[in-house]
Amino acid sequence: MTFLQKSRTLRRYITKAISNPYCTFCQTEQTGTFLHMLWECEEVHAFWHKTTSIISDMIGCPIPLDPVVLLLNDDSGLNLTEKQRKIWLAGSIPTKKMIAQRWLPPLSLIMRRWLSYFLDIVMLELSTARVNKAKRKTVELWRATAAQISDICIFFLPLFFLFL
Repeated sequence: MTFLQKSRTLRRYITKAISNPYCTFCQTEQTGTFLHMLWECEEVHAFWHKTTSIISDMIGCPIPLDPVVLLLNDDSGLNLTEKQRKIWLAGSIPTKKMIAQRWLPPLSLIMRRWLSYFLDIVMLELSTARVNKAKRKTVELWRATAAQISDICIFFLPLFFLFL
């Protein structure tokens, strides 16, 4: 942890903006730095692992669990095709959104919610492609991605939804 990160966390604690300087989501009593909250916290890191694994399977290319790649979108060392890059970015946006919103109830990172956000982004991309008369292969990319996400969603639905 850098001096600047530590001083900001301690300043927020001293000024009573927060009740203690430690992460309130994990039991490790780590100082709640920006990097800890977005990457190092156990629950957040596990969520990154799950979402990155699904995206990697979808694009057929392993995405490393690296904060430079996932938080800063630095894909310079990944050698992704344009299609793979679009899907990877569309999937990483809802991950970041959910981690950022984690401070509001409910405080959990739920895979069904992530899949729903991911599907929303893909459907928006599909609609935008249609409205802008994009090439057929672009429309097909988003249509196929939406179908993949829908198939994945089936595994995350509770059984009682299947019988309605």
